[in-house]
Amino acid sequence: MGFKSIRTKVSLLTLCVIIIAVMISAVLGVAVITRTGDEYARQSLRLLCETGEKNLDYYFNSVEQSVINVQAYVEADLTSLEDRELEAHLERVRGFFERTMGAANGALTYYYRIDPQVSENVEGFWYTNLDGSGFTEHEVTDIKLYDTANTDELVWFTVPKNTGRPVWLPPYVTDNLDVRVVSYNVPVYLGTEFVGVIGIEIDCSTMRNQVDNIRLYENGYAFVTDDTGNIVYHPFEDTLGNSDAMTLKAPEALMKDDGIIVYTFNGVRKEAVWKRLSNGMRLNVSVPVSETNKVSHRLMIQNILLMFVLLAVFIPVAARCSGRIVEPLRLLTSAVSKLSSDRFDFSLDYNADDEVGILTRTFRKLNEHLKLYITAVEADYRSIYYVDLDNDLAVCYRSDEKTDSGRDLDGTSGSFSEMSLWYAENRVSEADRKGFLDFLDPENIRSLLSGTSNISFRYQTSENRYEMIRIADLSKAEGRNDGMIRTVEIGISDVDRETNEELTKNHALSDALTQAKEASAAKTAFLNSMSHEIRTPMNAIIGYNNIALKDTSLSAETRGHLEKIKAAAAHLLGLINNILDMGHIESGRMTLKSEKFVLGDLLKQVNTMIGAQCSEKGIAYSCEVRGSAALTCIGDDMKLREVLINLLSNAVKYTMSPGTVSFITEETARFEDNVTLRFTVKDTGIGMDKDFIPKIFEPFSQEKNDCGGMFG
Repeated sequence: MGFKSIRTKVSLLTLCVIIIAVMISAVLGVAVITRTGDEYARQSLRLLCETGEKNLDYYFNSVEQSVINVQAYVEADLTSLEDRELEAHLERVRGFFERTMGAANGALTYYYRIDPQVSENVEGFWYTNLDGSGFTEHEVTDIKLYDTANTDELVWFTVPKNTGRPVWLPPYVTDNLDVRVVSYNVPVYLGTEFVGVIGIEIDCSTMRNQVDNIRLYENGYAFVTDDTGNIVYHPFEDTLGNSDAMTLKAPEALMKDDGIIVYTFNGVRKEAVWKRLSNGMRLNVSVPVSETNKVSHRLMIQNILLMFVLLAVFIPVAARCSGRIVEPLRLLTSAVSKLSSDRFDFSLDYNADDEVGILTRTFRKLNEHLKLYITAVEADYRSIYYVDLDNDLAVCYRSDEKTDSGRDLDGTSGSFSEMSLWYAENRVSEADRKGFLDFLDPENIRSLLSGTSNISFRYQTSENRYEMIRIADLSKAEGRNDGMIRTVEIGISDVDRETNEELTKNHALSDALTQAKEASAAKTAFLNSMSHEIRTPMNAIIGYNNIALKDTSLSAETRGHLEKIKAAAAHLLGLINNILDMGHIESGRMTLKSEKFVLGDLLKQVNTMIGAQCSEKGIAYSCEVRGSAALTCIGDDMKLREVLINLLSNAVKYTMSPGTVSFITEETARFEDNVTLRFTVKDTGIGMDKDFIPKIFEPFSQEKNDCGGMFG
């Protein structure tokens, strides 16, 4: 079937999937094995180190407890620092020392030394057990030969004395016995006065025995360092290149924080873990990385062998199964290819209950539905034609019409241009005939179909019925992808009922629009008429008020009232003029005056009206002019006054007593004879919702809020 067959592709894909899956499994297995092996080795290191730490700490803690018990006993027995009492005191505590200190595991010496500054004659005692036969008293060191204030000398005595605390001293070689020991020393006090030191020295061999028992794999071992990295004990001291282990340093990497440490020593890569002992030293457990990886390497080899075995088993099985799976898919692919070419001569008999079977049955149903759909679509057309534009050939697939001789048009063919001309002259109304022929021009069809898959044209027949002609491109459906439109399908359908319904709706909409315009015009005329009628008495009021103001005998209070009437009447007249302006706005004849006016006079009129409103409502009102109020401006003072009064009136309306309303006029810019003024209105009222701000300049808009019932 060739390399491009679906069976070959599926087989190769299946093979690749199997190989990739096995390889991924192998890689993951190797990773898991490596991680598990590493984790197992590290857990072993931790567990071994923790066990050794507990054993050594138990040993050191038991020594500490023995010394602390003796210290408590000694301080309880000590009553005086006189020489005679000190001598008696030493005799009394010797027995307790022997019973307690002598029983301590690994004790090499124990001592109780008196500070020469307390007594020059009483020195204390020192017992040793070098051969293991029992403790015998030994000659004591003369402390008077040393500076007890210097902690670098006679450290077992000077450090407890100067620090006042119990202390474990790092391993050292005793001057008198030439033995490496570890000592624990505590100070003794009578009240607050330092008396001396009680101490015990432990042979390092006891610690060495416990450290030597810590082993892991073949070459894993433990060793002890002090807190600065000096090696206290190493099981292979003789091979470290220096016979004195006390002068050797542990690798610097081992001095890191607690945890698993990987380092290289003498060319060997190692893993180590350490724990701090109760006496301040550190127990280190180290093992070569190569030994921790042996188990992982063995498991990895087994995993790789298993991978090849699985490949050898699965590849033949996959090849056989892919053939059985692919064959129904190949048949289904062939059927889809035929259907895309408008061919229905195929058969699909695969009926298994798997996914391919479901897909095959679904495709069969889809094919049947497609046939029914094509039949139903074709039934909507009165006539269907296949047209070859290159050869001017038209073939009638199906038609409800008949020839002049009464013969069916189905299957007839002829010149496309001649058939179009005949149909236009015999069926299309004279008004739509030219448009019909232009639409069916081959070049026009190609031009229109270059941007879409189908086009249509509605026309009226000579019988005053509406028809629709639709044209669809068949070039791609026939497998041609050269970009040229060569063949099309033309269908003619009766759309008279739909068109008449659409025209009826359009006429109804047009009538409704006309009525709305007439109603709007009537409303405007009514407003204009009413405004003109109101202006006459309003002008009379203003006139008589002006006559009254000319009376020089008026009191100041009466003149003030008349001035307020004058300002209010002028504002009301302005509102009446606004109603007239509504008509002007709707007719596009709105104009603004360009007259001189004094800004201060305008502000005085505004303040007169607003001040009265605020006084009546119990609201504090303030007006501030930043700049010159004597400016002579050119503009429409009526419109400006109206805007300012509206803004301030709203502020008063929505501000409750006691509240404040402030009005600020300021000059923000000036250039030659031009000036920019800013008017600011502030109040302590309910304010405005942020969501309403974009709508503030829309006509007839008002914010709806819970205060509507209160303010109207």
